[in-house]
Amino acid sequence: MFVDVFSREFAFVSLIAVIAVTIGWVGFTASDDQYYYSAALKWLEEEWYLPDHFGRVRHSISLPIALSISLFGDRELAVILPSTVYYFATIGLTFVCVSRSADRTVAFLACAVFATFPVVVTAATNATADIAELFWASVAFWLFFYSWQGGRLRAEALFGCGVALALAFSGRETVMALGIFVAGAILLGHRIGRGQIVWVVVGGLAVLGSEALYYALAGGDPLLRFSLLLNGISSSNDRPVAPAFSVDSSGSLRVHPLLDPLLLVLARQFFGLGYWVFFAVLLVAVSGRPSVAAHDRPAARELQRLALSAGMIWFLFVVATLWRIKLLGRYYIAPAWLFTVGSAAFLCVHQTAVTHPRRLWFAVSCVVAANFAGIGLQNNNPRLEERELAAFAASSHEPVFTDPYTARYASEFLHWAGVPPEQVVGAPPTDGALYFVVPSRIGAPNRLTPESMLPALQVRPEWAVVRRIEGPTALPAFLVPAIRGTTFIPEWLRAKLAAPRGNLLVVRAVAPRTTREGPQ
Repeated sequence: MFVDVFSREFAFVSLIAVIAVTIGWVGFTASDDQYYYSAALKWLEEEWYLPDHFGRVRHSISLPIALSISLFGDRELAVILPSTVYYFATIGLTFVCVSRSADRTVAFLACAVFATFPVVVTAATNATADIAELFWASVAFWLFFYSWQGGRLRAEALFGCGVALALAFSGRETVMALGIFVAGAILLGHRIGRGQIVWVVVGGLAVLGSEALYYALAGGDPLLRFSLLLNGISSSNDRPVAPAFSVDSSGSLRVHPLLDPLLLVLARQFFGLGYWVFFAVLLVAVSGRPSVAAHDRPAARELQRLALSAGMIWFLFVVATLWRIKLLGRYYIAPAWLFTVGSAAFLCVHQTAVTHPRRLWFAVSCVVAANFAGIGLQNNNPRLEERELAAFAASSHEPVFTDPYTARYASEFLHWAGVPPEQVVGAPPTDGALYFVVPSRIGAPNRLTPESMLPALQVRPEWAVVRRIEGPTALPAFLVPAIRGTTFIPEWLRAKLAAPRGNLLVVRAVAPRTTREGPQ
C-alpha cells in the first residue's frame, strides 16, 4: 500500500487533483450546506441534539464539519474542509485498490479522469453529502471486493462493508443501490456463502442501531431519521415542468423522463466526456469477446464485472427513485466512480495500455482537458452577490439595505466577516441610506421578496452611485467577443459564458432636494 501511495503516478494524480480543486473552488453556497453547517453548530452547542429536518441528519458530513470547526474555528474554510478531505481520501483509496487489482498505470488514468470531473470538484469544494456518501460507498465496495476475492478476513470485511454502507446512508439514501448490489451478488453470485450476508446486515444495524439508541436517550423518537426522511420525500417534487425538446429553468435539456438523465450526463458539462467513455466501455464489455489476457488477470476481470454492474444498478436506481427531483449532476457521481473503476479494470483486462498506448493516452488527455474546460463553466461563484455584500458591510460604518433574498442568504458570510446581523437590513432603503442593489433580484418577486415590495426596491434616477461591482466572466476575456457574436448558441448559454457574473450597485438613497417652488 505504501509503495503505491509514494509512487510517481500517485504524486502526479495528487498534483492534478490539487490543480482541479484550486481552479474549481466553490466554497459555501447557502443551499443544502446550510443544513449541514447549522447541524454542526448544534452538535457543538447542545448536549443532546435532536435534528428537526432531514437535511440535518446527514451525520457523515455534519459531524466532520463539527469536528473541523472545533479544531480550526467557525470559518468558511472549516466548513468546506471535510469535503475536500473526503475527496482526496477517495482518490487515494481508489488509486491503491485499483493498482492492486489491475495495475498502477490504469489506476493513474482512472484517478486523473475522476478527480477532474467538474461536478466532483464542485462536491469536493463545497459542504455536500454527495462526497461523504461517495467515500463511504467506496470503502464498502472495496471491502466487499476483498471478500469476493476470498480474503482471509472475509467475515470482518463484510461487517465493515455493512458499517460503511450505513455511514454512506447517513450521507444520502441513494447508497441503497449499492446495498442492493451487494445483497444480490452474495445471494446469487456463488462466491460468498449466502449466510455471510448476516455480517453485512449486522454491520449496518450496528451503526443505525447506535443512532436510534442515541435518539431514544435524548428523549426523541428512535426512528427519528426515518420519520424526517419520509417527511422530506413527501414534500420533494421540484423538477421543473417543461415540454419535450426544450430547456427547463435549471438548464437541462428535456425530452422524456427516461431519457432526461442520459442527456444530463452526456450533454452537460458535469462529467465532460466521461459518460460517453463509460457507455462505450459498457457496450464493449457486454457484447464483446473476452480478451485472452483476461485469464491472466482474474482480479481485474472480476473488478470490471462487479464495478460496471454496480454502476449500472446505481444509475438506474437514481433514475427510478428521483424522477420527481430536479435533474442534478451530483446525483450521478457515485455511479460515475463505479464506472471509472470498471473502465480501468477493462483497460487492464484488454491490455489497452500495452497494445495501444499512444491512442489511450491521447484519449485520456482529451477527457481530462474537457473536464478542466467544464470546471471553468461549473464554478460560477454562486454566492458572489452575498460575498460582495458581506465585504462591503464589513467596511461600512452604517446600516446597509438590500433586498430580502440577498440579506437572507448572506447571513453566514456576514457572520464569518464579523458583521452584526442588524447592520444589513432586508428591506427597501430609507431616505439617505446605503442600498446594495442586485438588479436580477428586484425585477420579479421570489419566495422572500413579495411583488408588493418591488416598486420600493427599484433604483431612482436621483440616487447617487457609490460603487459598481462586476464579477468575472466564465470564459477568458479574449473569447468573450466571439461568444457574444455567435448566433447558434442559445441566448441563456451566451449569457452564462460571456456576461459578467454579477452586475451590482451600491447607491445612496438620496431624497430629492426641495425648494419653495417644489421638488427639483
